[in-house]
Amino acid sequence: MYEDDAFEVAFSVNFATLDSLVVGTPAAVRLADDPSIVLEAVVSELGERADTVSSFPVIVGLRETHPSIRAGMAVEVAFEFSLPAEKGFMIPMTAAIPTGEIDRNAGPRTPSQLTVYVFDPDTSTVAQREVTMAGIRDNQLLVIDGLQPGERIASKGVTFLHDGMRVKLIENPRY
Repeated sequence: MYEDDAFEVAFSVNFATLDSLVVGTPAAVRLADDPSIVLEAVVSELGERADTVSSFPVIVGLRETHPSIRAGMAVEVAFEFSLPAEKGFMIPMTAAIPTGEIDRNAGPRTPSQLTVYVFDPDTSTVAQREVTMAGIRDNQLLVIDGLQPGERIASKGVTFLHDGMRVKLIENPRY
């Protein structure tokens, strides 16, 4: 049984994220069917044991409701963690070169390394460069070291690029 105006969202997180949460932590819940609907929520329960390998249960309770909400709907839950650095460059997640490895110590407060392609305007080529990422905000990566103001990075098709590859800069992309 449930109340029409008392919805909860149950999901699992890794230990690093669980370690950053406490009961009462604010969250934002976005409806998958209508991403324009974002509702306030708060962590109401934290699991003490993993329900699957390194996956700990979390429950958030919605503080507000909307006529579109139905039990069993898919949603996205977002937490806003403080970052170890407040200054840096926000880059799209698509700019990170997928390496297939994730630092096991990486978490919301632990900077980690990632690789991007930096554009050289003199040669019209790209070169791999390791940068330091300090967190994620709104599906963007906060890079705190390894990039300079004015530098451009590849943000689309990075899996097709290689070091020294000649590329054409698209000044006004239409996507």
